Amino acid sequence: MTPSAQPRGKESAWGAGSARGTATVLAVSAFADLAVFVVVPVLAVYLTGSLGLSVTMVGVISTCAFASNMFGALAGGIIVDRVGAKLSMLAGLALQVLGVSLFAFSTQFPVLCLLYACAGLGYSLFTTASQAELSALAGRDGVDAVFSKRAVASNLGISLGVLVGGVLLQGDIPRLAFAIAAGLAVVNAAFVAVLVPGRAVGTDEEPLSVRKMLQSALKDRAFLGFNLSVLGVWVIYALYLLNIPLFVDNAFPRVNVGVIYLVNTLAIVALQVPLIRWLARVLSGPRIIAVGAALILGAYLVLWRAQDPWLLFAAVFVFTIGEILTLPLIPSHVSRIAPAENVGSYLGVTMVGRYLGFAIGNILGGWLADKSLAATGGVREAWLGYALIAVVALMALAPVVARGPQQEATAAEATTEMGV
Repeated sequence: MTPSAQPRGKESAWGAGSARGTATVLAVSAFADLAVFVVVPVLAVYLTGSLGLSVTMVGVISTCAFASNMFGALAGGIIVDRVGAKLSMLAGLALQVLGVSLFAFSTQFPVLCLLYACAGLGYSLFTTASQAELSALAGRDGVDAVFSKRAVASNLGISLGVLVGGVLLQGDIPRLAFAIAAGLAVVNAAFVAVLVPGRAVGTDEEPLSVRKMLQSALKDRAFLGFNLSVLGVWVIYALYLLNIPLFVDNAFPRVNVGVIYLVNTLAIVALQVPLIRWLARVLSGPRIIAVGAALILGAYLVLWRAQDPWLLFAAVFVFTIGEILTLPLIPSHVSRIAPAENVGSYLGVTMVGRYLGFAIGNILGGWLADKSLAATGGVREAWLGYALIAVVALMALAPVVARGPQQEATAAEATTEMGV
């Protein structure tokens, strides 16, 4: 099999390259992110204000979601490879509806932890399945483009969700956010049920057992090496999400943090697809990821020293370019190197790494921000610590960057043919 050949069986029920299928999955993915991020701006305020929980308790509730995200990502990948993407997407949306709708009526801390974990499990089941379906639609040669488009769609959903959640927060009706999120998930489930075909993403042959699926991924040293190498990328992305609103509020009180998110979204919408299309002609996926990580490192150093708003916005723009070059390229590279019959399981393991990186980033980022606050009264110095973590992340990328495009293609071909 040549490196550029379409892997056998890696097809969607819509047919490879279907514009209708791609548009449908992108739309329901954006809708899913919209539903989730309606809740994000109001969660901490609602829990600490309306329910009187401590910030530590809020952190525990969020950690429960991260833990369930990791389990859901792995389970979602297995479901996709066994019975197809549609079932995993519908199951995920059903769990989101259950979790967020009951969350609004619960006051007990253990119950809140359980329900938020339920919603997190649903989100990861849906996300892993939607990524696998997009991979099947695009084929090996089209994954960079389709995951770039997914990043654009996702950011549009996230931005609208944050905007709606912010309005609800300002209107002092945060509980309504949970009802809206549940309603959006119900509508999205109806779209998936009607529009998404129910055929497996993998081959038409008898699917592998769950044990063999996991063995295939966990014994693939090239795949595991790649995921270990990019773990730091997920970590440094989480650091930014944690600290940027605190930093803007602390160091630039006249700047609306919503404008920061707007700059991020507009840059992604305008540049994501053309920039990846251009760079993919000259660099392999891992090397593009390394360039992106280096830009994030540079952005953190600028934020550390930024005193003027123009430097703040310049750093945010540089960070956004780094985000464009890293986040979508990780699942697209995994889709390219995964065996055709196991693409869902491979993406599931990668999503576990993503949520693990987010958890590590939140823990490290919070600790460094607290240290900075205690020492200086602000969170500016945390950016220097974040930059040092980004240096470590770049060093971790060295092994996969050293592998040339031909080596990556050869490894992917060998993995597919040997059924590792």
